[in-house]
Formats: sequence, structure tokens, C-alpha cells
Amino acid sequence: MKKKNLIIGGTGFLGYHFAKKCLQNNFKVTSISQKKPKLIRKISNIKYILCDITKKKMIQKKIVCDYDYIINFGGYVNHFEKKKT
Repeated sequence: MKKKNLIIGGTGFLGYHFAKKCLQNNFKVTSISQKKPKLIRKISNIKYILCDITKKKMIQKKIVCDYDYIINFGGYVNHFEKKKT
């Protein structure tokens, strides 16, 4: 069974090259990004999900699979709610 990778920011420069390498190493790859990949960078064996990762509820709706690895090229987002004091 193939290992499953979720690449956050998979349509950017680093995410694109990392996704290609994962496919070469027999991983199943899903990319989550705010933008569609450029036609020149679209890879046929990758599942692309369009989503704003700053929206926690949107992520929960879009990601319905368990992943073996999550690789973040999309930056830092703090989804922890601050406690009121």
C-alpha cells in the first residue's frame, strides 16, 4: 500500500519539486493550496485541493483522508484559540 503525503503549498516552487520527488518514490500525493497549479507545473497523478489554510473549518471540510506525512511549504498558521482572561 502506498504511503500518503499531504503537501501544503504544493503548487509553489518547493512544493512542486517535492511532489515530483514523492511520486518518483511511489507515494500517493495530495496538494493543498490557495491557487491552482500553473499548467506547466500541473502533475497528472496528484490530487489538488484548493483551500485557504487560514480557515480552520474549511480545512476540516476539504481534508477527509488520513495522511502518513504532512509537509508544510505554505507557512505558519496558528489555529489555537486564545483563552480569554
